[in-house]
Amino acid sequence: MKTKRVTVDAYQTWQGLFRYALRSGKLQKQPCWVCGEPKSEGHHAHYDLPLDVVWLCRKHHREAHRAAA
Repeated sequence: MKTKRVTVDAYQTWQGLFRYALRSGKLQKQPCWVCGEPKSEGHHAHYDLPLDVVWLCRKHHREAHRAAA
């Protein structure tokens, strides 16, 4: 399944919502879902759901994007 291309405005909107949720405590950073690495990034399977994230380390985040391409 290919992900949709997102406009710059849409990207900035969901990114802002995501960052606000992290700062406000509504969303809490978790270790990588695959390997448990504490240094992780939020991966969005669907950009229209900015708070629906899977926490992945840098390595697994890149792999997830390659697999989706």
